[in-house]
Amino acid sequence: MPLTLDGGAFSYVSRSGTNGFVSLGNLNLAAGASDVLVNVGGTSGLGTASVNFNSLATRSPGATLNFAASGGAIGDNPFVTFSTAPTLVNGIIGGWATVTGLDDNAGGSNAEFATYDPATGVRALTGSMLTTLTVANTLATNATPTANVRIGSTLVQTVAAGGETINSLTMSSFNSTAAASTISFANTGDTLTLASGGLLSGTDSAGRNIGTSAVRGQLTTGATQPELFLHNGANTLTIYSKIIDNGVAGGMNVVLDAMSQTATIIPTVALANANTYQGTTYVNGIAVNLVNTTGAGNAIPGNLIITGGNNNGTDSLAIANVLVQNLASEQIADTATVTVRGGSQYSTNGFAETIGNLVFNSQGGSNGGNGPQVSHRLRYADHRFRRQHHGDEPDRCPRGSDHCRPAQSAGDDDRDGGFRHRRRGGRQRPDRSGHQLKYHQRGHDHQGRDRSAFSRRCELRRQHHPFRQRHQRRDRARSQCELRQHDD
Repeated sequence: MPLTLDGGAFSYVSRSGTNGFVSLGNLNLAAGASDVLVNVGGTSGLGTASVNFNSLATRSPGATLNFAASGGAIGDNPFVTFSTAPTLVNGIIGGWATVTGLDDNAGGSNAEFATYDPATGVRALTGSMLTTLTVANTLATNATPTANVRIGSTLVQTVAAGGETINSLTMSSFNSTAAASTISFANTGDTLTLASGGLLSGTDSAGRNIGTSAVRGQLTTGATQPELFLHNGANTLTIYSKIIDNGVAGGMNVVLDAMSQTATIIPTVALANANTYQGTTYVNGIAVNLVNTTGAGNAIPGNLIITGGNNNGTDSLAIANVLVQNLASEQIADTATVTVRGGSQYSTNGFAETIGNLVFNSQGGSNGGNGPQVSHRLRYADHRFRRQHHGDEPDRCPRGSDHCRPAQSAGDDDRDGGFRHRRRGGRQRPDRSGHQLKYHQRGHDHQGRDRSAFSRRCELRRQHHPFRQRHQRRDRARSQCELRQHDD
């Protein structure tokens, strides 16, 4: 039986005192940050637990996978194996694959990039596979394109003048002692290149930085690597560096996730520069602060897709943990399509923001029944449609609004033409078709068909439709008309 994960989890617990084993077909990663959780049953931890997949068959752009054990270490017991072993590049499955659980490198529980041992299956990178940096053993003297570099208790490591290339970078503390660390740069124009695209900040509660506000530097991936992966398991990982494109066809994507982790301080990534990568930004089960205050450019220079996640395989992730929010104005490209999927939310946080399109896609399985949410004000640059959304609310014109007439004038108080629409209170009407919902430009739909008749019908209904009784009791001067949603 094949298994496809879309920000979801597969969990297997063996029966205590037995050698538990389950075999499945191909493992496919459709989207989001997914989790494979395996545990030995019972409190005694006696016996073994093993899960075998036929192969890691497909992975869509932006999808990530974490292998986890609540007790023990993946590869020591419990075990995850593949009949067709994944191909390793420079010792790891990929910048998108991680392992959480007991970690010998950290002296406790933490996170590492995933490798594959033919005898024991998936496991975390071991000490002998890592280049661990210290005060004496620096990045400048150990940077090679094949090195999987780990920074433990060393607080600062500097990218030398001219830049450095390594395969992957892991930043985590030893013995779960939270120690903040920073990758600094000799010069603002120096670049740290991650050949695999993998950057991991551990599950210990320490804030970490790439670059500083004074000397920011640049961050990118290897020339043929289409994705940069930013994993953060706790606290805040701040990217002061400019994330630049690597020239790959279609543009380099940036993928952010929390490896299906939660913490006292919600795992967060702060994007604090005007980035210039050309691909899509995928936010998978993590909080992201958009805080580019350099005075130019956008933190998100292209399309944005936000997807809810899971809480280490035990439940869907609370929506509070999957929040993309502005901490300054105009953080997203004006032409961007922002897709908000189930269990996630986007907030302008009271700051001005202009985007091209807004898409809702509720794939189900959210914590507390939370569908995709958008709060505060958005300006639509292309489709000229303005609307306010406060949580899960019905698709309707609120009482007393002028929804069906154009905004007063382009550019006036964020009124840039098209419909004005505010939504308040109540539950959001489900999408019966299961397809994405888009709000389209007044006058034409997404296929270019004339929708002016809809506008006329809406105006007519406002003028002639009888008042509903519940509205009569509240205010006889208020009426309601429906805003139709079109299945894409």
